[in-house]
Amino acid sequence: MQMKKTMIILFSIFAAVGIAMIVGSFVLLHAMNQFEENADEVPGVITDIKEHYDSDDKVSHDVYVKFWYDGEKYEDRRISSYSSEMYIGEEITLLYNPAYPNRLDVKGTKYWLFGILCGMGAIFLLVGSVYPVNMIIKSIKKKNLLRNGMALSATVEEIRWDTSLTVMGRHPYVIICSYHNPGKDVTYRFKSEGIWTNPEEVYPVGSSIEVMVDVNNYKNYYVKAQEKISEKIVDYT
Repeated sequence: MQMKKTMIILFSIFAAVGIAMIVGSFVLLHAMNQFEENADEVPGVITDIKEHYDSDDKVSHDVYVKFWYDGEKYEDRRISSYSSEMYIGEEITLLYNPAYPNRLDVKGTKYWLFGILCGMGAIFLLVGSVYPVNMIIKSIKKKNLLRNGMALSATVEEIRWDTSLTVMGRHPYVIICSYHNPGKDVTYRFKSEGIWTNPEEVYPVGSSIEVMVDVNNYKNYYVKAQEKISEKIVDYT
């Protein structure tokens, strides 16, 4: 249970960061629009592109230009953006506002910057929303099965880790169980939801476990493992 809370917090942080990035992208776009409305377009030339690395060996670039404005020459002025297609000697159109002399933008980059920030925010929001939304859907399905489903007495076949999910270096356990329908001579196998406490003490291999199924579709099922485990084991880890 503690691990589920941790996962909800982690995914909520992802979603919050995504929302903040999306909001920030629109704030940035508004600020760039205001700057552009009061800026003058001036031709410039790229004079230098400096490459440097941070402590994580990630590379970044500073681009310097020269241009003329109102009869005065400006040199070694750093612009606010970089593209891998830029090169020394390239002629570009700059946006310069004498009211903000330390700011120098390149015409046509505002939507590119907005798209990157907004797109990253959407990815963070999507990743952060997947787990909570999935939890809500499973909760609705579980309540419906507990209320309207049919109970089967299945047999625990195996307890294993679900290696498809890793949180803080840990994998949840899943219980694999089966139910044999003698009337149809068919065996149905089921898998529990992820369990963050080792269930073997409560459900050893060969023991019985209750499975709630949709009478019309056994694919829609819920293995009642967590309820009894929570009664028998109090896990604060």
